[in-house]
Amino acid sequence: MGIAGSIVDHNFFESWLGMKVQAVDMTELRRRIDQKIYDETELEMALAWADKHFRYGEDQNAEQYKRNETQSRAVLKESLLMAMCIRDMMQGNPKLAEKGLVEESLGYNAIAAGFQGQRHWTDQYPNGDTAEALLNSSFDWNGVARTVCRRYRKRQPQRRGHADVGHQLTGTAQVFADVRHLLVAGCRLNGSPGSRSPGGRSTASFT
Repeated sequence: MGIAGSIVDHNFFESWLGMKVQAVDMTELRRRIDQKIYDETELEMALAWADKHFRYGEDQNAEQYKRNETQSRAVLKESLLMAMCIRDMMQGNPKLAEKGLVEESLGYNAIAAGFQGQRHWTDQYPNGDTAEALLNSSFDWNGVARTVCRRYRKRQPQRRGHADVGHQLTGTAQVFADVRHLLVAGCRLNGSPGSRSPGGRSTASFT
């Protein structure tokens, strides 16, 4: 990832938290999606649920990069598959054993997981934001879900270790806030917070 927060410190997890770390290449997620190593009935349920509750935001890309309805739905489908397959890798899924995939059905018995994603994955596949939101939530298409699938966005284990402790103490979903800090030194900010210039960037002028 190129950021310190994405370096997995095996010694920290084992020495301080008593947790073993298992590294799995992203090609395993690709394999599960491509070879349909998931519950296809559950996928249909997830798609129906998403069609009812999800709303697409405005596509602000240049015209040649905008997706049509079919392409957008394909991205949604793969995003849901990412969530399902990551969950199955963490917890296991007996439905896979019924398909003859006994090893894959076992999972890693994980209580936390991370997905590197950027940019090795996101340059060509949907990013992990939808999967992250679902796996960090306390509900999904199955209804109220046990929040055991805390997935580190951009694989930031040091930044999310506290979330593991919080979840174990409360049994509830934990909040992840991406707080950005701007040191205003020799800079005059214009406009209200979150305002955008015609080019799409927040407005600021330097003096």
